[in-house]
Amino acid sequence: MSHPTLFSPLTLTAFALGLATAQPANAVDYEFFDIGAFASPGGPTAGVPTIATAINDLGQVTGYQYDRNLGIQTAQAFVTGANGQGIQALGDLPSSSWSRAMDINNAGQVVGSYGSSTGNGTDSQAFIGGSTPFRSLGTLGGANSGANGVNASGQVTGWANDASGASRAFISNANGGTLRDLNAPFGAGVSINASGQVVGGNSLGPSFVTGPNGSGAATYGPAGYGGDEQPVTVAINDRGQIAVSSYISYAFNHLSLQNADGTGTSIDASSLPAYQPGNMGAFGQYGPISHASLTALNNLGQVGGSLSIGFYPGRYAGQTRAFITGPDGMGIQDVNDLNFVNANGPLDFQFRSVADINNLGQFVVNASNGHAYLIAAVPEPATIALMLAGLGLIGVTARQGRNTAALPPSRHEAA
Repeated sequence: MSHPTLFSPLTLTAFALGLATAQPANAVDYEFFDIGAFASPGGPTAGVPTIATAINDLGQVTGYQYDRNLGIQTAQAFVTGANGQGIQALGDLPSSSWSRAMDINNAGQVVGSYGSSTGNGTDSQAFIGGSTPFRSLGTLGGANSGANGVNASGQVTGWANDASGASRAFISNANGGTLRDLNAPFGAGVSINASGQVVGGNSLGPSFVTGPNGSGAATYGPAGYGGDEQPVTVAINDRGQIAVSSYISYAFNHLSLQNADGTGTSIDASSLPAYQPGNMGAFGQYGPISHASLTALNNLGQVGGSLSIGFYPGRYAGQTRAFITGPDGMGIQDVNDLNFVNANGPLDFQFRSVADINNLGQFVVNASNGHAYLIAAVPEPATIALMLAGLGLIGVTARQGRNTAALPPSRHEAA
């Protein structure tokens, strides 16, 4: 991620939003924005599910949208403009029956998979596109591949078949260059940070983590996990923090944010109002009736995810609800309970899962009505005043800089 010397007004506005999100979630006002849908090949956009998967620091959102027949292999990848505006189908994709975008970096490079359905199954090819011309990433010598994550330099991670047909985790060179087998013990690469560290595994654990540039892949055993728990790595940020869910007997029960120094912070989903504890073995389940999982992580250590409530007597029975935390996994909050200033009364849908969080605290959520929403904190008056004061200071500094440059050197400098 680049670090400009001077902040633009847009950057300062976003910074103000970031300051707001660093406060306790229940002390902040929020707005939500429906990113909409593009014209579907199978008919009108009404009722067409839009699934968000990622957001970058400009607020560009990517994901996929089903066409009207709702077939699982009829999804089409999309990307929006800044702040979730202007959704459109991802251009330049070759002829295929489906495509799904999974991640986007700050340069607007989008990665995902595309392919076609056949009578014998489905083929899949990893791609990179968006702000750069569409290109297949190829495989590791086999038939299929898929991309899951991309970092600031365009390094991509995901999975690819080798010549034997085995699925292998990979990392690419910059800008989606040549694929390299990570020699990881399991599954696929799931997330990649700015230094090229990759985390991944398979959906049921165990997991792996690499060093910079995909070096030294090894089984990942985070702090605080043991017994029959299988840690499933979800994401890694530029600070080396890793979001982890544990998998126990078909339920995710243990959430944590693991730090680069090897310590871990447990994220207690049981503090959410919708959580229902249950009993060991009750209704054929292991552990609590409510099962939470992580799906998102940013550089502040904010995590997001979803809480699924089993069919158990209670107000939230059978629901899936999105949650978000403050920095470093602190201050968990049900997204549905946030104070939305643009809501006209109670919402007639539920926010179900946080798909991703950017480094300014904006996040995208998939909802029960088949829509995807971008959510951001509303700056408080004091924050706006600070932002405007910052703009004034920048203006003064810039003028002083120009004036200083025009002055002749002092005697000391001349000497």
